[in-house]
Amino acid sequence: MPDYIIAADVGGSRLRLILTDQRAEILADVIIPFDREDMTIDDLNKEVIKKTQELLDSKGIDKSSVRGITLGSAGVPDQERKILTNSPNVPKSMDGRIEFIPPLGDAFGWEKRYVNNDCSTAAECAKLYGHKRKDIVLGYPYASEPYAYRFANRKGDDTNDDYKVVVYWTISSGTNIGVIIKDKLFKGEFDTIPEFGHHVHAMKDPFGNDLKCGDGAMGHLEAVVSGSGIARIMRNAVNSGAILSGTLYNRIINEADDKKLSMILFQNLHDENARKIAGFVSLCIARTLGV
Repeated sequence: MPDYIIAADVGGSRLRLILTDQRAEILADVIIPFDREDMTIDDLNKEVIKKTQELLDSKGIDKSSVRGITLGSAGVPDQERKILTNSPNVPKSMDGRIEFIPPLGDAFGWEKRYVNNDCSTAAECAKLYGHKRKDIVLGYPYASEPYAYRFANRKGDDTNDDYKVVVYWTISSGTNIGVIIKDKLFKGEFDTIPEFGHHVHAMKDPFGNDLKCGDGAMGHLEAVVSGSGIARIMRNAVNSGAILSGTLYNRIINEADDKKLSMILFQNLHDENARKIAGFVSLCIARTLGV
């Protein structure tokens, strides 16, 4: 049996190709940035085929050793054609379509192909295998009993004390949700979950700056409740002159990597401005859960 799988994750600004083995361990990955607003579907397809060959060559792996190819991204999965539609995670010139799985499979002779909404996949995996990224202890202020019991401590298969509805909320560079209802994945009207992070929520940050999402739209929830959104709020607060001094200010202006800003925020909650941003993010989360 072939030993490897090529997995692809499409985010708002890049595509990531991952080489993984049967134990689901990541052996290598390649980042393909979306650095052109006029990138076409064919442009991306050709680049993915090229980068996949380079990835295999770098590990000395023959294409016959790969079991298949899988793709996860925001959007509506079309399992018949093995493409994603209505995705906000590609340049507008691609009309929301992600179609590189068919040409990639054809180029390398891989017949096994699978596409899915990424947060649906996360919800299914967490239910089956548990949530391994962080130990969640009952009593933590952010851990409700259903969440902690389902995802941290077990596979979720006992019938004595099971929970009927579980919302799995991913917060990374973007944000999205997966919903389990009576052990079934809720996929919504078009066989996928709603595009949770891209509904309109709030138009201004706590300092009066416009909340602009990574997809260019104004007021999306993702512009607040995500790593990239929090980083943008922090940068805008400094650039607009709303934050001019203090611990948080010093950390922001001396940090070049936006990926670290969210951690910096929560490490400096003694700073008044850090508390203001964290409180705004928390309020947005609470309001969304209430709705």
